[in-house]
Amino acid sequence: MSWRCWGKAREDKDALAFYAASGAVGRTVIAPPNLDAGMTRMLRAGFDATMKDAAFLAEIESTKLEFEPMSGWQLQALVNTSTNVTSAVLQRARTARAE
Repeated sequence: MSWRCWGKAREDKDALAFYAASGAVGRTVIAPPNLDAGMTRMLRAGFDATMKDAAFLAEIESTKLEFEPMSGWQLQALVNTSTNVTSAVLQRARTARAE
């Protein structure tokens, strides 16, 4: 069952999406805002190459951890979406975490 069916009100669903995104992001490479476009392309290319590297994938397999890589571009889109929430959704997420 997906978390998408748990919330009833739109704000509840958005609050769940906010937390679900943090799980999808996991441990990532973070760069400062307004980074030079060339540097961003270089970092994304390196990240994308690592996600396909045989030695890296073998190490991940040995851990038996869930691994669902996404491209640097997809990751950026997810971060942009999940951090662009209304104050009502953010408050609902805080309230839910406190419950």
